[in-house]
Amino acid sequence: MKPPPAPKPSRSKITGRVLTDLLRELSAEVETMDNDGRILTRAEVLATLIWKKALGYTEVVDVKTGEEIKHSPDQRCIELLYDRLEGKAIMTVVDESSRGPSVAERVSDLGKSRINALSVAAGAVPETGGGVDMPENGPPSSQGGRGEPGVAGSVIAGGAD
Repeated sequence: MKPPPAPKPSRSKITGRVLTDLLRELSAEVETMDNDGRILTRAEVLATLIWKKALGYTEVVDVKTGEEIKHSPDQRCIELLYDRLEGKAIMTVVDESSRGPSVAERVSDLGKSRINALSVAAGAVPETGGGVDMPENGPPSSQGGRGEPGVAGSVIAGGAD
């Protein structure tokens, strides 16, 4: 028996991979030389700039007058360096509004529908109305006067006894 073919990567993953490959190629190109005559790649220059911003630096604006601007350490660069040195992955931002219901919500809805189907099949609750209707903060306690959870015919939430 042949294993099923591997799923094709999405277009955005392919595009991202191509972009990453191009960025790696460009980062390996020679950018400049340092004072000792050592050739620096773009990646090395970028890493040096990130370190410089993380530590804070003084920029000379005018050599004749000696005017300087003191740049304080940049918190984002510090976090970036710390996370990279610790081996943490970069955090990605996920748009929650574009997603459907969460796994927990889907499991909860599935459980409600199955409990309702069982109670209808057992004749404990008429087909119209009744059944399980969980509140947002979870099932009510059995001491609230709303019936005992798990007892056939009891109303778990949202109704009279």
